[in-house]
Amino acid sequence: MNTRLIFLSFLTLIISCKENNPELLLPESNGTINSISVVIDDGLWESEIGALIRKEFAYPIYGLPQMEPVFDLKQIPTSVFSGFATNSRTILKVGLSQTERFTTYKNKYAKPQLIIDLSSVSQQKLKEQISNSKAKVLSRLYAHEIAEKQRRVLKSKNPTKLIKEIFGFDILFSSSYRIAKSSKNFLWIRRDTEKGSVNFYISKIKNKENLNINHIRDSISKKFIPGPIEKTHMSTDKSYSPKSNEIQLTESLKVIETRGIWEVKNQFMAGPFISHIVSNQKNSEELYILEGFVYSPGTTKRDYIFELEAVFKSIKF
Repeated sequence: MNTRLIFLSFLTLIISCKENNPELLLPESNGTINSISVVIDDGLWESEIGALIRKEFAYPIYGLPQMEPVFDLKQIPTSVFSGFATNSRTILKVGLSQTERFTTYKNKYAKPQLIIDLSSVSQQKLKEQISNSKAKVLSRLYAHEIAEKQRRVLKSKNPTKLIKEIFGFDILFSSSYRIAKSSKNFLWIRRDTEKGSVNFYISKIKNKENLNINHIRDSISKKFIPGPIEKTHMSTDKSYSPKSNEIQLTESLKVIETRGIWEVKNQFMAGPFISHIVSNQKNSEELYILEGFVYSPGTTKRDYIFELEAVFKSIKF
């Protein structure tokens, strides 16, 4: 009798939890970082609609030595979108319907999951909708991927307190990274890869008018990031113009993001970099520079730079 009561109580608890929070029983989503499942009929995928989707959501990323798309797109025909296919972590549904629709769903079939549903009444209207909504779609997809990368890193977070002690803020990065060099206002952190390394450094500088970002980068690199032989160092590749944008990270925090290529002159060493310049929240006369750079000859580098971007965007004062 007691066993039956315990079982019934346990069953009631499960049903109650499911009703209050249906996400508890959702399966784990699947899919690699920056991979988007595009649910669309074959005919539309092979038409101008598919070409437009590939143009807008698989464009080449600026600041990489090779052509690499912002997202890898994997088409799933609408007719087979069921069962295991619905567990994809990031889904873009595109199709024709009796009404125009731009809807976002979270954790509908699995978790974590983002589904963006775009539909319209004709192919021409659908093309217009894709073009008009691309900025919002890209923003939501990209934020979802950054959050997922940070979620995965959180499982093996680096426990160091050195960044907080030196600079007064925290960032989230993997335990596979190690401290390569540290001083009063400089910290270089890196992890080794099969063919090179993924690196980032943090430095504090005085905030002045008309700051030259490239000059600051080269000055720091000359002092702290040596090349493979004496009297060589990392510097900005001037033949590939760096591109800067202002990004609103949080309601109260803006950063200047720069992407480009670094090199070590006459040493056949080069690779992509990404930097964030952040204002000191307690002292407007100081700036923090977080710069990541990748050395990995002969390999793709998008995911390494994306990893560094996710690290920088985790900053918390």
